[in-house]
Amino acid sequence: MAGLCCGEPCSLAWDMLRRYADNFASVPDEFAAYGMRVLGNPLSGDTAVVSGESGAAGLGFALLGRSDAQANSLLQLDESSVVLCISTEGDTAPAKYRSIVWSGEYCLDKLSGVEK
Repeated sequence: MAGLCCGEPCSLAWDMLRRYADNFASVPDEFAAYGMRVLGNPLSGDTAVVSGESGAAGLGFALLGRSDAQANSLLQLDESSVVLCISTEGDTAPAKYRSIVWSGEYCLDKLSGVEK
């Protein structure tokens, strides 16, 4: 997915991130797509968020990482955890957004090793 395939971190931010970040991850497109679907279809009472792929990847990783033993041991997320995810893009490619959120492109069933 476009911005997620850059292959290298932003050189302006990398110096600060590498000094202060506890962990980082490179995630498959399915994680970003899952985050987009969750944000766009919230639980009752929550507000829907239209987020593009790069903005939803962190949420997808946090949610799906809980079901992966290796990721969860690194994340150490539990019921008292607070996770901040920042999305700076919305529906920047309407046809692609609909294909992912409505039609199931990058569906989780294509991702091995992750429980749904």
